Amino acid sequence: MKRNILCILLLFGIVVCMTGCNINNIFKTEEEKNDEKCQQIIMAIENHDADALKGLFSETALYETSDFSEGCDYLFSEYHGTVESIKRTRYSSNTHYESGKHAREIDCEYEITTSEETYFLYFNDWESNTIDPEKEGLYSVKMVTLEIKDNTENFDPGSRNKRAGIYYPAWDE
Repeated sequence: MKRNILCILLLFGIVVCMTGCNINNIFKTEEEKNDEKCQQIIMAIENHDADALKGLFSETALYETSDFSEGCDYLFSEYHGTVESIKRTRYSSNTHYESGKHAREIDCEYEITTSEETYFLYFNDWESNTIDPEKEGLYSVKMVTLEIKDNTENFDPGSRNKRAGIYYPAWDE
């Protein structure tokens, strides 16, 4: 009996070691996953890494946007300093069910403080989507200085008028 228990524990240990990262991800809260996504976005911006940023977006979003590089250029030129703090200010999620499949849509807002400026960041993310797998990933990102957000009448964080890709001022025209 002891031998059977030891074998089962050994097999479980091997499985955990082989899939360690995936097991850790299963136990993360939705908020932790979104905070991680926010950090990935910020890292890509700080490193001016358009490919890393593009890799976070869904196939659908990339197909629907014709101005992805303009959005990247805007982010890279407007973001200054290195991140000092990231504070989630709003979070909402919706789960859609259809014929035994599901899709989880997330809207997040963050306040990002760098060594030089404070920013408002919004993103819309399809965290999982078995209904339409090509929609899984980021759909929309909007980042502006907190000053612009606070001094813009009827400011749309991005959640009211979702548009695929990365916000830049030409979207407002």
